[in-house]
Amino acid sequence: PHAQGWLKFMYMKTTSADLDDWSLEGSGPHDWWDAKTNPPMCSFARFDLHESSYAVLMMADKTPAWREVYTKVMDGLALRYATHWGAGDFLNQFGDDPKRSEYPLVWKNFIVPADTFRSYNAPGWTANGKGKFPDGRPAGVQADPIEAEGMLFFKGWILLVMSIYSYVSGDDKYMKPWHMANVAGLSKEWTLPRVAEHLEMQWSQRPCGLH
Repeated sequence: PHAQGWLKFMYMKTTSADLDDWSLEGSGPHDWWDAKTNPPMCSFARFDLHESSYAVLMMADKTPAWREVYTKVMDGLALRYATHWGAGDFLNQFGDDPKRSEYPLVWKNFIVPADTFRSYNAPGWTANGKGKFPDGRPAGVQADPIEAEGMLFFKGWILLVMSIYSYVSGDDKYMKPWHMANVAGLSKEWTLPRVAEHLEMQWSQRPCGLH
């Protein structure tokens, strides 16, 4: 009963587009998407998207007769990942954190090293504009979170969520072109294979890996 109740709630969350607009112009994620747990790293609504997808994947293997329901839920999760608020940190956090002088003391030497506390950005502040190309040149503010020199976790999770959709549904929807929200309401076209190829290329350019 608990699992069925959770699935019913997830279905409502992912199919209620009239209550939940993740675009730049929209009202933003509904409060039922968790954007509060585990700050400063995980307190973004998109974490609720990929973390919910794990349970849907297991449920789909257990009860494949409900594939149509699981497909709608996974599509709702994947669609939101490519929106403005899916990448809300990268599309809104430019340069250094203007509030780092206000970081709570509990973060000292736990989240931020003691010797740089309140003078160094905490994990979770994406700092669009501070990245560098592999040769060390400043990348400046970048429009696209997938193309960017950084945002490893975002690229990995959008690949995961869209891949789970493909596995659960048997549909190649995200293998075909879709649009990723960019800075200032713009967008760029991607396919799931191109995202994977781009991420692999970025890793191969950096012996220490992508941040």
